[in-house]
Amino acid sequence: MRARPFVRLWTLAFLILLVFFAGCAQTSTGSTAWPGSPAVTLAQPGYAPEGTTAGPAFTVAATVSRSTDRTIEITYQGENDAEYLQYISVTVNGADEGGVGPVQAAAYLPVGTSELFAAHDRGQDHVVGTGHFTNNGVAIDQVVIDTTI
Repeated sequence: MRARPFVRLWTLAFLILLVFFAGCAQTSTGSTAWPGSPAVTLAQPGYAPEGTTAGPAFTVAATVSRSTDRTIEITYQGENDAEYLQYISVTVNGADEGGVGPVQAAAYLPVGTSELFAAHDRGQDHVVGTGHFTNNGVAIDQVVIDTTI
């Protein structure tokens, strides 16, 4: 009869560990692109990279996909604030890779515009796209893509 308190203590310790590890095993709320499938990232309101102007949040979308092992394709999809986006500057793993647009003689970036960029490591290429918007003559930069593919 003396072993009962000791068994209760082990049972309690087991339940605490079970709850702890069950919480650690949950998946993150962010999405991860499966190999070969596009990852869509919407504009992130209120997030502006260092050195850019914080302003109103714009909502636009772009698709990031791996077209080959060595290239990534970014396609502009449009959305609510499409008439304000001029072009998207792109960095891959911190290196400036150019951008999507601007399109000559266009007042804004046409929906469906796409560009190819150099890729390095499948599943480890960090792609950041900064949208350059113009609203009532005011230039505003906002991150519209921030994903690893």
